[in-house]
Amino acid sequence: MNRVCSTCRGAWEPEHRCAADIVVSGDGTPFCSVYVLNFLTDAAKQWRAQNLPADAITFGPDGIVVEHRYVRDIVEGAINDGLEVR
Repeated sequence: MNRVCSTCRGAWEPEHRCAADIVVSGDGTPFCSVYVLNFLTDAAKQWRAQNLPADAITFGPDGIVVEHRYVRDIVEGAINDGLEVR
């Protein structure tokens, strides 16, 4: 059985460190209406502060809830600015 990191969903190894700056959670089907984006690194949190509305609905200490129609643009923007998204 392969183990995965519960934060970034990457392969878990004894010395594992999350490679992702942002982790997107959602079921990935066309019927998923909202996604949760978790901003894990300082760079991701700074990007969020500069690029997303301050009144975004929060989920936990570092996450926001995003409607399906906006998630692609947000993820593409983060990737284009050099962040790792999983």
